[in-house]
Amino acid sequence: MKKVIIPFLTLFAYAATTMAENDDKMYFWLKDGSVVEYAISDVDSLTFSEQEQITPEVSPAETMQKLRDDLVQFAPDVPNNSYGEVKSYQYYSNSAGRTKKVNVLLPPNYDKNKKYPVLFVLHGIFGNESSMLDGSMGVQKMIANAIAEGLTKDMIVIFPQMYTCPTADQPSGFSFDQQTMRYYDMFEKDLLDDLLPWAKEEFSIAEGRKNTAITGFSLGGREALYIGTQHTDVFGFVGAACPAPGILPTKDQFMEHEGTIKNEADFRLKDGNPEPYILLISGGTNDGTVGNYPEQYHNVLKNNNVDHVWHSISGTGHDGSSVQPHMYTFMRHIFNVE
Repeated sequence: MKKVIIPFLTLFAYAATTMAENDDKMYFWLKDGSVVEYAISDVDSLTFSEQEQITPEVSPAETMQKLRDDLVQFAPDVPNNSYGEVKSYQYYSNSAGRTKKVNVLLPPNYDKNKKYPVLFVLHGIFGNESSMLDGSMGVQKMIANAIAEGLTKDMIVIFPQMYTCPTADQPSGFSFDQQTMRYYDMFEKDLLDDLLPWAKEEFSIAEGRKNTAITGFSLGGREALYIGTQHTDVFGFVGAACPAPGILPTKDQFMEHEGTIKNEADFRLKDGNPEPYILLISGGTNDGTVGNYPEQYHNVLKNNNVDHVWHSISGTGHDGSSVQPHMYTFMRHIFNVE
């Protein structure tokens, strides 16, 4: 005599005698179309066991197309709609050789026993860890709106100070020069080697790129776009609102940029890295600060066959009028791949 265990999620139907002319056999029809036969006299007991259900992997092509079909020109203005609690912290940056400031937005009823996805939001040039918390940017409001609509998850949001200089929190004066940009570009190392590990130790953060996102505005958009595309093994969701020039060599109204990537053909995902679930570039049609550089990034990525979404926002400038639609669009499509 033997005990038979049947995983019930694979079972399609059960019959005791419908396939037999006698009553001494039983048959199981499985989902794959096969039939299992047992002699009743040989079976001591029958158990249906629960089998873990495997959720099909969501493809980046699916998530990108879903986003492409859901772009908005205006973010909803819900009065008094905000999200979570902002707390100020400091961490030691080996990249800068000093302590740096950071603001962290914790979700309502934050529970250390629960794991949360994490979003990094980067400020513009001459900004700081509080710049993107300004009401005109609407970051907290856009998260609250997306959660109220059931379109995203509770999350931890980190607002860093990007300037990674060993001697100062900010450039002196209005320094539009290459050394200033290099200190901002050093945030890539600071984020990956110092800030992200610190955050994982300090807060209850879920692991993996499905739970890690980055976006930013202006220079922060440029840094988010560069860091995100070069490290898709870390960041599954990448956004850039009105990204400033400088990823590629160029000369704008402020300075000549040497470029963190020297050739347009090299502005693509790193070989061997996975595609991001979301890669969103937004730009306002009336942006007098970065002009058409956001669209130029879009065109280069398109020419390099990097799947992404271009979001042209009609009539908006280099301010919250572009940031809010970007953030609202981005927030509704991150952390939703499982």
